[in-house]
Amino acid sequence: MKNILLAGLMIILVLSGCKKVNDDLALGKRPDERLNEILNQYSKDLTTGAPNGWKAYLFPKAGFGFGYYFTFDEKNRVKMYSDWNAATATQAFESSYRIKATQRPSLFFDTYSYIHILSDPDPSVGGGVAGAGYNSDFEFGFDSTKADVIYLTGNQNKTPLYIVKATKAEADAYKAGGLNAFMDEINNYLQKNTFLYLDIDGKKIATSLVPDARSFSLAYEEGGSLKTTSSEFAFSLNSIFLKKPLTYGGVTFREVFWDAAKKELYILSGNTRIPVKAGTTPIFPMHLMLGVSFTGISVPGAPLEGWSDGFKAEFQQAARNLQASFSIALLQMNFDFDTELKTMTLQMIIRQGTTNFQALYYYGYTKTQDGIFKFKQNAAPNGNGGVIATAVNPILKHIDAERFKLEYLLSQTGTLGQFISQDNPAIKFSGTMK
Repeated sequence: MKNILLAGLMIILVLSGCKKVNDDLALGKRPDERLNEILNQYSKDLTTGAPNGWKAYLFPKAGFGFGYYFTFDEKNRVKMYSDWNAATATQAFESSYRIKATQRPSLFFDTYSYIHILSDPDPSVGGGVAGAGYNSDFEFGFDSTKADVIYLTGNQNKTPLYIVKATKAEADAYKAGGLNAFMDEINNYLQKNTFLYLDIDGKKIATSLVPDARSFSLAYEEGGSLKTTSSEFAFSLNSIFLKKPLTYGGVTFREVFWDAAKKELYILSGNTRIPVKAGTTPIFPMHLMLGVSFTGISVPGAPLEGWSDGFKAEFQQAARNLQASFSIALLQMNFDFDTELKTMTLQMIIRQGTTNFQALYYYGYTKTQDGIFKFKQNAAPNGNGGVIATAVNPILKHIDAERFKLEYLLSQTGTLGQFISQDNPAIKFSGTMK
């Protein structure tokens, strides 16, 4: 009986297999043939279907956004530009690509390129986390196509990648360095215009564009408290493209455009143009915009407008101590905040000979409603920080013991951020916001 049952089962399996083959043949093509047609169509779309190449926007899991320009050829070669830095924005890089199916039809950047910088495990190459970079991808599955846009998602880290057909004019502009020129223009604009806002329905909405963090934010008062909404962005030739749309009231937008003639940023609500205006005074106090429009203050190694005589004396004493004890120069101090964790890291950049090092001091902080900060070291400094701690104590003693307020300082070179001691009127110092 057991043998009869096994024989019957085999007959059923054979017949089922024959039925599947016959069904496929009835449709005219086998599954592998249909898959090859799909892959061939994607290949044509990327190459001959886009003679002027593709604008692209990529948003890694670890944050930020990055803009690209791709041209794919029929020999599995791709040339690209990237908004990573001035070099990648002006110098084309050529590598190889493939279109193949793993679990789904996918685009593989299969040799090192500007795409791979975001996944490079070595922080010295592109930053990010050791061993992971920015948790990005270089293999992307095709999701859908709509008009001139192809939507893809990373196969490992689910990184969204949008590619948009470029025009002939856009292609020429990328190849002529237009991406880097636009990035420079935005940076120059932001140096001269700090207090940006949108006027929507008669209400001023504080607007922040931070290129280093690739973040665009809106801040507004609602019900007596500050509300914020933000998105990562990537650069294009004349706009920034947001990872997600932002909404205030009845206005929703996903792109912020640049008018080169008027030197003005603007958004579109339908067909209505809404300019980003530049004010002369802040809409909200500086401490409320920490973590929104800036995340830290960079203090140079030489006196700056906004340094009190008392702080100059303390800084110069610390510099003399470093030179006398270690033949070290104090080049810069970076005060970097994490407003979610309520931490602040003081990074001192020092130089011995021709080599730069960093000394790190770690703080937690509390903040009152009116913006007064109290810092307290919450971990031991790194090795360099421990070694030079006594030498730089003329600076550290104030950070450790005193309360500080952060204020905007309108200087001749632009708007600075200023630390003002609330316990020692002789101590004030300033730096650039970042």
